[in-house]
Amino acid sequence: LAGLKIGMAFTGSFCTYKAAIEEMKKMAEEGAELYPIMSFQSQNINSRFGSCSEFKNKIEEICGRSIIDSIETAEPIGPSGFLDILIIMPCTGNTIAKLANGITKHYGIVLILFLVILVPAVYGYINTDVYYDLAGTMPQSAFSKMANDKITDEYGMGATHMIIAPSNMPSKDSMNMIDEIKKIEGVKLAASLDSVKGPMVPEEVVPDRIKEIFKNGDYQMMIIASEYATASDEVNKQIDEINEVVKKYSDTAMVIGEAPCTKDLITITDQDFQRVSVVSIGAIFLIILLVFKSISLPVVLVAVIEFAIFVNMGLPAYTGTVIPFIASVVIGTIQLGATVDYAILMTTKYKKNRSLGMEKQPAVSKALGDSMMSIIVSALCFFAATFGVGC
Repeated sequence: LAGLKIGMAFTGSFCTYKAAIEEMKKMAEEGAELYPIMSFQSQNINSRFGSCSEFKNKIEEICGRSIIDSIETAEPIGPSGFLDILIIMPCTGNTIAKLANGITKHYGIVLILFLVILVPAVYGYINTDVYYDLAGTMPQSAFSKMANDKITDEYGMGATHMIIAPSNMPSKDSMNMIDEIKKIEGVKLAASLDSVKGPMVPEEVVPDRIKEIFKNGDYQMMIIASEYATASDEVNKQIDEINEVVKKYSDTAMVIGEAPCTKDLITITDQDFQRVSVVSIGAIFLIILLVFKSISLPVVLVAVIEFAIFVNMGLPAYTGTVIPFIASVVIGTIQLGATVDYAILMTTKYKKNRSLGMEKQPAVSKALGDSMMSIIVSALCFFAATFGVGC
């Protein structure tokens, strides 16, 4: 919490002040910058839980600054945006009702914000960088990480590829193939048994213990050392070029190794993740369609949920964070599954209010107010669980 600017807004539920003040002390000890805010009732009413002056003195002492105690002093908080977090303690039913009414009353502003944020959110979602080289993200203390770093630093080596080819491939083809591979950009070394012994040395004179390193049964192995790191664009291009050369000499030969495997993983997961997203969205759309028997509701609800996913997944693009390739499908599907419950809850309450004769805007306000606390509690539990995984 060090350096975070946190607004502590007290409402009129005096029975919670003691616990709230204890939490404030903990946040202050962790280095948070606290800005106290009190409503008119909270700063002027004495109760059996303590006098208002006693609470105000304690709060100002912990925060180290005067209380924001009027509309005039509180009004600049929103436009200036100097707070990182605003905590309402407690968020009472009255406060939730005001929030719900404020959102529905100013729905035009909410719609404009939606349209303004939509484009950068989609752009960020599309341009978020992911990594596939999971070994490269291991802690520096891991032996595999230290070994790979040492090989890279001292020998300038990146990925290592292998070619599995028929053992009866003519020596001439084997040597020509290796010669072509050596000319590919970024290849530091390419070797086969035939290229090592040369055309003048008969294979029969090569000791079996040497021969068995390269040839065994129906297949032979060729080794390629690359300058490029696994999962990089350069090594993926290099693998394509090596594959073109290999297929010229043998249809059954294969390029294998960590980098070719990772390249296949990139291709497969890109297709699979798109398929998962389409199927998930389609299934959710169909469920909402069958439950509410409406065409417009699934469109609206799925659009809002996907917008939230775009915002969530687009943030790393603007913070410069590179995320694991699996994160997009995990976060997307989990968030889709969790938030559709909130959407169904609010929509059910809205339709119930309409069936009782309420007009549209009051029905939305009441549905939002009735659902907000359940959604907040559920979302906070969900956040706590996923935050624990990240730690």
